[in-house]
Amino acid sequence: MSIFSKLKKQDNPEEIPPNSESPADSNGSEFSEDPSERLSSICSPDTDAPALNRRAVDKTLGEEAERGRRSSDRTRPLINKILSGESMANILFCLTDELKNIFDCQAVTIYAIDREKRQIYSKNFKADKVEEIRLDISTRSLAGFVAATGKTLNITDAYDDKELKIYHPDLKLDKAWDLQINFKTKSALVVALPYNKRLMGVLECLNHDSGEKFGDGYARQAKELSTTLGHALVKLEVEEIESRLRDTEHAIHSAETIDEILLELQQPILQLFDSELITIYAVDEIHNEIYSKVKSGEQINKIRVPISTKSISGCVALTKKPLNISDVYNPEELKSYHPELNFDSSWDKKTGLRTKSMLVYPLLQGESLMGVMQLVNKKRGDRFTDCDERNAKIIAQTLALAFFNQ
Repeated sequence: MSIFSKLKKQDNPEEIPPNSESPADSNGSEFSEDPSERLSSICSPDTDAPALNRRAVDKTLGEEAERGRRSSDRTRPLINKILSGESMANILFCLTDELKNIFDCQAVTIYAIDREKRQIYSKNFKADKVEEIRLDISTRSLAGFVAATGKTLNITDAYDDKELKIYHPDLKLDKAWDLQINFKTKSALVVALPYNKRLMGVLECLNHDSGEKFGDGYARQAKELSTTLGHALVKLEVEEIESRLRDTEHAIHSAETIDEILLELQQPILQLFDSELITIYAVDEIHNEIYSKVKSGEQINKIRVPISTKSISGCVALTKKPLNISDVYNPEELKSYHPELNFDSSWDKKTGLRTKSMLVYPLLQGESLMGVMQLVNKKRGDRFTDCDERNAKIIAQTLALAFFNQ
């Protein structure tokens, strides 16, 4: 469905062509239209007066320039507000009325991406008993379809199944939300919000005040705003990670024992990273080992790793230096970290897991080793990012201090 914010009181997006007569190019016809391409209808070959042609051309170009100027005048203040803002969570929620005024429509929703659940969720929506709207990234809703394809929708009547099938044979309007919020979706302009070629969210504008389809000018305005709103969602993502980092640091410092950290806090820490697995080790100086504990049902198993070059986590404990590796089975990459480093593949053989990338940080209090934090298999991308490294360093320092204080 169409999800929206409170009703009015009284980029790389690509548009799927609504009919065969207006094919879209790679950027979507509504966003890349060249005014000169429309001049043939005015300066037809049958026209005998060149002066009339020139006047027609001048008039058309003048109208285009005026529309472009009005569009920029309306979007520029909003873009400046987003770029200069500090708290994206507050700004995005407060943009609702301004966006409705820019697009002259009844409702606007900004969706962010939940990559883990393959859903989009509203960031500026609030209604009675509904704090958030979530939609699967699929053809079962307009915004979900745009999130899945990156294409722009400009729909005249969202209840017209024939019109929806022009865009995709399985495209549907999720009417459940109309029923739940007592709203009737009609026209819809839905665009992807990219940033650095990465989809960050979706902008959905519903029910143009004219009662008709959103015009080309509104599509151009959406194009102007899409990258800025995508940037805003990037900043929001960073803000949310920083907030989770603070919460996790607090939880670590609140733990009463090392066992509580090893058994209860590993999964919450894992949620901070785009990683499949995490292992947190404490140091056993007597046996020159690092160890961790894993709960399996009611049973608690202990994992012990020698502090040596025979394993990656053991080598990080030995050298007290972090490691970010893209392929643990690449001996040349391992040797670049330490000439004697080997990957212990015994756990892969036992579990059936295929380890590839790893980010491993020593837990240091001053020069003293307190343990090791090991992240395994970056979910998106070949290796862990600079951002992952920064966050891992923060958590590693927090864990080291917590272990030191136990």
